[in-house]
Amino acid sequence: MTRICSFIMLSAAISLSAAGQPQPLPFGDPYQGLDVSTSGFSFAFYGGSSWRWAYEYQFAWNRLKKKWVLLKESSSHFNSLAMEATFKNTEIDATELGEITFDKFSYENTDEQKKWKVTALKTYFYDNPKLGGPHRKGYLVKGNMVTSNRLLKNFAEVSFDNGKEVTSGFILRKDMEPVQ
Repeated sequence: MTRICSFIMLSAAISLSAAGQPQPLPFGDPYQGLDVSTSGFSFAFYGGSSWRWAYEYQFAWNRLKKKWVLLKESSSHFNSLAMEATFKNTEIDATELGEITFDKFSYENTDEQKKWKVTALKTYFYDNPKLGGPHRKGYLVKGNMVTSNRLLKNFAEVSFDNGKEVTSGFILRKDMEPVQ
């Protein structure tokens, strides 16, 4: 609890001017601020050049464990010259993230890239890794090889290179197996 209070106080002190108004941090710092509510807190980052990105992490207090846990991760990516055509938004909730406490949280992906082979006859790409959620039109077929960038409970964030272009998204982990 002390760590979280120190983080909140430091964040508030850095992002507020003497007049109490939010101020951008120097040197292009992507930190956008901290929101605190009765249900928890969230902090956000935004940056990029022609390709822009944004991330927000929401934490809630787990009364049983007496720890702050990651409730949701949201991200957006788009090209500033063609925002409507390139905008992608992804939300990953705690059921896919697993239980990540604040003291174990890292915004950096620590998963090792790994090669996988599709074992299902057909598996679809998803923008948001949610069981029962809508899938995209794009799919992979049995024998396709992908590289995982991140593993979640039921999904893997993967890239597929067909030799002409690279397609990225989430696919179901049950539809593939690791290549040794």
